[in-house]
Amino acid sequence: MKSTLQINPENFRDDAKRMVVISTTEQALIIQSVESLKQQAEVLQSLLRSMGFDHYTHATDNPRTVARLNLAVKGQETD
Repeated sequence: MKSTLQINPENFRDDAKRMVVISTTEQALIIQSVESLKQQAEVLQSLLRSMGFDHYTHATDNPRTVARLNLAVKGQETD
């Protein structure tokens, strides 16, 4: 394996601040974590779909959004 790092002993202190070194074990751990999160998201998505959630909806009462979309905001009824 050939290294792509060209280390100059005279500038090592300055160059070392710009280097990020990650081991293959650390890389494997990060990949496993990402894959685990992906699987968890897929399971959650399947669970929600099985419960009747089939799409994403965003609700807002922001006055600018309501005006732009010509929506009506239902008032709260008081007894």
